[in-house]
Amino acid sequence: MARWASRTGFTVVELLIVVVVIAILAAVTIVAYNGISSRSKQSAVQSLVQQVNKKILAYAVQNSDNYPPDLSAININQADQGKLQYTVNNSASPRTYGLTGTIDTHSYYVSNTIATPTSGGYQGHGQGGVSAITNLVSNPSIESNTNTCSASSGGGTVAGARSTATATSGSSAYRATWSVAATSEVAVQCYAPVEAGKTYAGRVDGRPSWAGALMRIQFAWVSSPSAWSASSSTAAPQNTWSTRTFTATAPATATGVYVQVSFINGARPAVGDTLDADSFMFVEGLTVPNYADGNSTNWIWNGTINNSTSTGPPL
Repeated sequence: MARWASRTGFTVVELLIVVVVIAILAAVTIVAYNGISSRSKQSAVQSLVQQVNKKILAYAVQNSDNYPPDLSAININQADQGKLQYTVNNSASPRTYGLTGTIDTHSYYVSNTIATPTSGGYQGHGQGGVSAITNLVSNPSIESNTNTCSASSGGGTVAGARSTATATSGSSAYRATWSVAATSEVAVQCYAPVEAGKTYAGRVDGRPSWAGALMRIQFAWVSSPSAWSASSSTAAPQNTWSTRTFTATAPATATGVYVQVSFINGARPAVGDTLDADSFMFVEGLTVPNYADGNSTNWIWNGTINNSTSTGPPL
């Protein structure tokens, strides 16, 4: 009588099926865990914001409706303060405050007008795990006047003024107009404060009216000795807005910088030519952000509207 050999293992196909099933189960488990983890973090940050908000309001009741000057005044520990951003203005009428909490990429906020934790961030605060940045140029879009901005004549005669003829942000820009032709480098510049040794990123828009222009962005540091950092000069089409960006480290003696749209090479402006400049931005860090100021979504002016530094999330 014939005897059949006994089967002692799995076939390759059966092993592959087992592997696929295990992989599917693992994927389902990971997705489920991530979902639970995400909801847990959202609940945690909402709870934190809600509890701190109660302390803010309780403080106001006991202090003539003034909100706490900072979170330490209501005994928020340092660990929780690391998850929170708080802004207050007890000089405004009515008094205002905003509180944003962030855990991982989840942000919720409350304010003097929003009592329930709401997804997102209070104006001027970072959100979604991304820190707020500050545009250090105090007159970045020349919306009200030409304060802290000026033009370099390049050996000619130039007059600078706020112009509403064209702009890349807001409704106006800085316009330099030559009544005597330039013979050397020309520029339009706006001032920003700096700290020595820190790295900064800048951007600016320029619009030359003359043909053959070669444009760059330059940081003219306020330092001793004088120092400059600049991008390369590249073609800027006539009567067309162009953007230039650059990153550099402030010299050891620097206290400020003039962010310039500069023309050191190429053709020079003749009599009647104009140079428009707009959307100045200068921030600490290596990354050049999109243009933003206190008029942008979720941004605030840190002082006078259109004439102060401004803060908000990168756009």
